[in-house]
Amino acid sequence: MIHRLRIGIFAALLVALGGMRPLVAQSLTAGALKGMVRAADGSLLSGASVTIETPGGGTFLNLESGEDGSFQVRMMLPGSYHVLVELVGFQPIRLRGVVIGAGRTTTVTATLIERPPPITSVTEVDQSGVATGASGRIVSGRSLTTLDRRFDATDAFRDQSEIVQPMDGRGGLAVAAQGLAARWSRLFVDGVPEQLLRHPGLPGEPLAAPVFARDGTDQGQLIASAVDLEWRGVSGSLLGLQSRRGDNRFRFSPFVSWSGSSAGGKSLDNPADSSATSLQVGASVSGAIKPDTAHFYLGGSYQSLETPSAWAWESDTSRYLGQPVSLRETIPEIGADNFGSQLRSSVAPAIRTWKGGTAASRIDWQLNSTSAFVMRAGFASWKETNPSLSRYAANDAGGALSGRDLTLAASILTTGAAYSNEVRVGLSSAKRDWKRSGPPSVELIGENVRFGANTALPALFESRTASLSEAVRYDQGKHSVKGGLTFDHTSYRQRYQYGEAGIYQFGDLDRFGSATGAYFQSASDAPEVKFSILSPGLFLQDSYEVSSGLRLLFGARWETQLIPRNRITLNREWADLSGIATDSVFADRRGIQPHFGFILDPGNRGVWILQGDLGLYADGVDPAAFAEAIGHDGSVRVSRRIGALTGWPNPPAASDAGVRLTLLRGDESYRAPRTLKGSMGLTGALAGGLTVRFTGSYRHSDFLLRRNDLNRSAAASASTQEGRLVYGTLVQQGALITSAVGSSRRFSTFDLVSALTPTGFSDHYELTASLERQVSGPVSLAGSYTFSRTRDNLVGLLQADPADQLSPFPGGVDGADWDTGRSDLDVPHRVTAMAEYHGTGRLPLTLSIRGRWRSGLTFTPGFSPGVDVNGDLGGNNDPVTTDAVGSLGGSEVMATCDGSAVGIYAARNSCRDRGVGSMDVRLAIGLPVGGGGRLAFTVDAFNLVATRGGISDHAAVVIDPARTITSANDVLTLPFLANPRFGTLLSRRTEPRLIRFGLRMEY
Repeated sequence: MIHRLRIGIFAALLVALGGMRPLVAQSLTAGALKGMVRAADGSLLSGASVTIETPGGGTFLNLESGEDGSFQVRMMLPGSYHVLVELVGFQPIRLRGVVIGAGRTTTVTATLIERPPPITSVTEVDQSGVATGASGRIVSGRSLTTLDRRFDATDAFRDQSEIVQPMDGRGGLAVAAQGLAARWSRLFVDGVPEQLLRHPGLPGEPLAAPVFARDGTDQGQLIASAVDLEWRGVSGSLLGLQSRRGDNRFRFSPFVSWSGSSAGGKSLDNPADSSATSLQVGASVSGAIKPDTAHFYLGGSYQSLETPSAWAWESDTSRYLGQPVSLRETIPEIGADNFGSQLRSSVAPAIRTWKGGTAASRIDWQLNSTSAFVMRAGFASWKETNPSLSRYAANDAGGALSGRDLTLAASILTTGAAYSNEVRVGLSSAKRDWKRSGPPSVELIGENVRFGANTALPALFESRTASLSEAVRYDQGKHSVKGGLTFDHTSYRQRYQYGEAGIYQFGDLDRFGSATGAYFQSASDAPEVKFSILSPGLFLQDSYEVSSGLRLLFGARWETQLIPRNRITLNREWADLSGIATDSVFADRRGIQPHFGFILDPGNRGVWILQGDLGLYADGVDPAAFAEAIGHDGSVRVSRRIGALTGWPNPPAASDAGVRLTLLRGDESYRAPRTLKGSMGLTGALAGGLTVRFTGSYRHSDFLLRRNDLNRSAAASASTQEGRLVYGTLVQQGALITSAVGSSRRFSTFDLVSALTPTGFSDHYELTASLERQVSGPVSLAGSYTFSRTRDNLVGLLQADPADQLSPFPGGVDGADWDTGRSDLDVPHRVTAMAEYHGTGRLPLTLSIRGRWRSGLTFTPGFSPGVDVNGDLGGNNDPVTTDAVGSLGGSEVMATCDGSAVGIYAARNSCRDRGVGSMDVRLAIGLPVGGGGRLAFTVDAFNLVATRGGISDHAAVVIDPARTITSANDVLTLPFLANPRFGTLLSRRTEPRLIRFGLRMEY
């Protein structure tokens, strides 16, 4: 039995607003509907009865088309609706699956055909409508829970090509969006800013917010350009979510799913023969506290996920004491025999686990005919072991994460005949506590193998935000003016030092056995950093209807940050030696951010709509960079040693390499990051509910932070046979080359002295074509292709080691700027496709298929990680010459290199990893249950087909351990050797194939 759904929580409010004119974007939590009623000959039809229905068949709102054939509804709750249009003498028509999105205006057209009475039927037409306002495809309904390997709502956008997806086993939103790292993206839930956090020390980590589960979400959309100025401006993308709400109908929806290695797993993904047992269970309940007045939603879930992984390295062969050996067997033997250390678990395939739960609630209360109150709360707590981290971290196992998220938000909406006022408050906190386990990090340079603790662990990151916003809208004639204020107070707590647990580097397996190599460790006297930032903002905009088919939006936003001025202390010794102060107080200079937008609907037909926007966006200081500047004020000391490392895995008696400092340059040079973004989009409604969209966008960002070393020797001490300048005394240990301790330092009492200067830029343009059919009918489709290009001068953008973020040629190459080139985040081709058939009847069957593919990430052909051929402390930032790359020409693995160069050196990011892709399938069979409920048995096949991807060998040249460095007339001849394994897979990191069985009920 289908219960008749009565008017929703804002029914009286919507009736009062039914005749008002819609804005480009009225609210961050509500949308608008605009329609036109026409006859088959194109003439406009007035007086038509328009009934807006809920998917359950209830009447949501009744109104009539005006003299110009139009009808309009403002402030509609996001969701899917049906629109029934009737007029005497015409065949009635029902437009099914009309999607209303937050901050968007959906336009539909009803074409009526004349027909004499009696009329006993209704023509059913699928038409999701053409949306304007916030850009990006809406994810709602079944799309939120289909193929939900992870419950985090940020993981529900894997079928959108506008973002660069990880596709290597990591969860979260994206590796990059709009050509910028994921950390530039922001999350808003119900218009309130929320925490989106992972590991700030790893810039390429996809961000996640487990407190917001898919089942607790009504709708979500990625927004590249925020046309409405009520959004806080950011250079990257916005992820806007709408939390789930209750209505008059009581609903109870439990679910459970199970998967294991016996159900479809591959031995290649699971060499340790893990059971891979995973359990996911949860339930939600919603309904009316008082019908048509107060409603509630409660939901919770628990996950115990176990994910196997492949061997840490693909090639297992090496030599030890002159004999061929297996690395997997010999490393544990060396550990036990030579050092009394058990290493078998350190080299075994990691078993990743995720265990935790989430809870969410929401209450909606219609106070009176003009006011409504909403309050929600959520909590999440979980633990991960061996979490998958960035490919630039030294190891992908041997760690654990404890996470906790908390959110609380409330809003009050008040409206009148010509105005509305919405006030929102929010409190949120996120904590990520990373622990290390096992021995310290070990890198075998000759074998290109890593094991032990991750170099980015341990770490603690915690942030708390209190936010307040108010937006007031006023309509007068053809103008709709909106203005307001925002206020965010965020406190940060951080404890993180790269290499705190120690990093060992050995030239090969023999030198590991004799504990001869290089050692690095950083330690702080005051490891924890705390600070708070206050961010107020004001905005004002006007949406002006020039004509019935053209609307313009003008506005500006002003924002600033109040940054603590006494947290970065003066290092007197450095100031006396260099004449450069470390305690410069910098100002936030974001200033006024103007915006312009337009919507063109030729003939006001709602069939093809052109819209565009152009705006200036400004971000505040990067909290991770500010925390580094506070912590690296003289309290961080670095220990280094080259040669005998006796006592491994215990720290050796290392030399004091000096103090590490980080400077944020003062008022004379610091500028807040600034971005100019513009986009143009053409959206059209085709027959059968199909919507096609073509979008082009451009982004240019300035004043991005780049790292420079102020303590590198002022002059080179030598050069290599290829003319490369060398700034220290190079020491060779087999395949490992490092700089002698202190030899490349300008002042011996200091190690790396980083100046984070706002001289970086990033250019990005993007073209996307998408086709979508998200309607209530049996077949839904969604597919998109994105082409993009990104250029910047941000060397080491994704690197974990600060030294690897240094330019190898800070003075350029033969007068040319080597740093400027293809970005680390340049992923030119991305394709996603989703198709779903949803049957009806007593035993409905649903079949869903999702496919994804993207280009591989870029890289610079260089040397093995750890090889520092110019002595600047960066062991993963030196390019090889084009001759070296050319010597490998003709090999299949070189097909991804374009051969571009700057001088004699390979251009930055002139090579690319192979593309990666996967296909997922879901089959759901409905089972009959009594009492009006629905029960479905589901079978999910994740990564049923997937490419073989992971970390490839980026070293075009290796160091020949059989030869040594020679010197003559200040020219060093390094024993270079072409790497025959260049481009081959070092470590397999893909999402394993698994089959999951589940039950989901809706009552």
